[in-house]
Amino acid sequence: ILSKATVCYQQSLDLRLHILSDSPTVESRRNLAVSYSQMGQISLKAGKLGDAITFYQKSLDIRLSLHNELATPQSKRDLAAAYDSIGLTQESSGLLKQAVDSYQNSMSIRTELMERNRNAQTVFAMLSSYDRMGEILSAMNDTKKAYQYHYQASMLCNELIKYSNIPENRQALSACYLKLGDIELLHHNHTQAMEWFQKALTICSELKKEGCLVEAARDLSVCYERIVELLCEESKWSQARPYQEQCLAIR
Repeated sequence: ILSKATVCYQQSLDLRLHILSDSPTVESRRNLAVSYSQMGQISLKAGKLGDAITFYQKSLDIRLSLHNELATPQSKRDLAAAYDSIGLTQESSGLLKQAVDSYQNSMSIRTELMERNRNAQTVFAMLSSYDRMGEILSAMNDTKKAYQYHYQASMLCNELIKYSNIPENRQALSACYLKLGDIELLHHNHTQAMEWFQKALTICSELKKEGCLVEAARDLSVCYERIVELLCEESKWSQARPYQEQCLAIR
């Protein structure tokens, strides 16, 4: 499947290069950036990280040029997405500091977009940036900064729920709470960790009862596991047992 997709994307890229040479319009340049991004995606899936970075960089260069000329909200969104794509590939390649720089560039653009027009779309995009930064900083063992980003993400999740109280937004909030709890647990701040885990547990319990998400049972199981881990660290075996039984019942 990947080989067929690669052929199709390469043909599209060749065609768009030809069109650009004949008609170097904003649309033809934007389409070429899309083709480079598609080639980056397929290269990343195939594990060809060097090729992926090369293609994403070409897409980024075009997006940056268009943004400098147009400075429209769409060109800003495109540029932010391009930074995210190359950041993801850098992260997959172990180039974590470079990935952080790319994510920060994306985050700066999305901050500007959200400040200009705060709505569900811009809040969600900003939330994604905060979560991504939290994840990579955790991987770099900078848990203090990671905590700050995950906390900001949780605040935006709550705001997003006010726009739309759909299960997916509540699920995202529970995930933020779990990440905050994980960091507190890592630093043996058990009281704070339990507060976050209990908040996540409440949301996941509600989602499972509603039966609207396939992942609800799995998420609830994770909440029980975290609480069991915390209580076991405190040698509170009798308190941990009911949560462990609940976890096993789900499985």
